[in-house]
This record gives sequence, C-alpha cells and structure tokens, in this order.
Amino acid sequence: MVTRWDGREWRTDQVCESDHNYDMGSLYIDGSEWTMIGPTDPGPQIHQAGGELVRWVSRDSGETWIRERGITQDSPRNHNYARRPEKARDPFFSFWADGDPTTFSESRLYFCNEDGTRVFQLPYYMSRVSEEPVQVSP
Repeated sequence: MVTRWDGREWRTDQVCESDHNYDMGSLYIDGSEWTMIGPTDPGPQIHQAGGELVRWVSRDSGETWIRERGITQDSPRNHNYARRPEKARDPFFSFWADGDPTTFSESRLYFCNEDGTRVFQLPYYMSRVSEEPVQVSP
C-alpha cells in the first residue's frame, strides 16, 4: 500500500500483494511516475521474508500500478530489503541482499539498473581491495 496527500485528503492505494509482512522494497518518485522495487513474487522459501524482486510502476502518482517486470527469478534464496541508494543512477539503482530466512545461510549482495533488466552480484570473496561485480542477468 502507498499513502499520499493529493492536495485535499490522504489517499491509500494498493501497489500489489506479497506473501509475508516483512517483504520490503523502495519507492522512487519522479513527477507523476512512481516506481516500486520489492520482493513481491514468492521466492524459494515461500511464506518467508523476501522472495523474487519485481518492478512495479504507476504513471498517475501512485493511484494505479502495473507489474512491469520480474527482476529476479529461479533464485536459490529469497531476495529482500531492496534499498534506494542516495542519488541512485544507472546502473546502481536498487541494492539488496538474499538469504534463506528458514536457516543460517550465506547471503549475497546485488544491485540492478533503473528498468530492472540488468542485475549484478558483488563478489562473495575478495582477494583485492577492489573487485568488479558480475552481471547475473542479461
């Protein structure tokens, strides 16, 4: 849900549904075009925090929303807590981690470009001070 002031009253509109109350994404506002990136599709650990990331778009200031695309799919662990970086710009538009919320597991760090068509994974092990991320989707 998103709640906004329309100049006369507070309005609450539904963005989408997910399968856990801790599924967390971020909202990006650019004029009347609003974008939400969050784990709203079920992931491999169904009914647990996180899932597969989806990009939702509203072109009427949050009144109606369309599912534009899935960002992750067929993941081994749930993705969650998609954050909006300060002054986000391509290709570092959204940043998040994955993990298995049902057990102690490894966790990887990811980021994607603005339209969600390119996902990058940060190295799990680093042998140098600086390492390149790996593109994991087209």
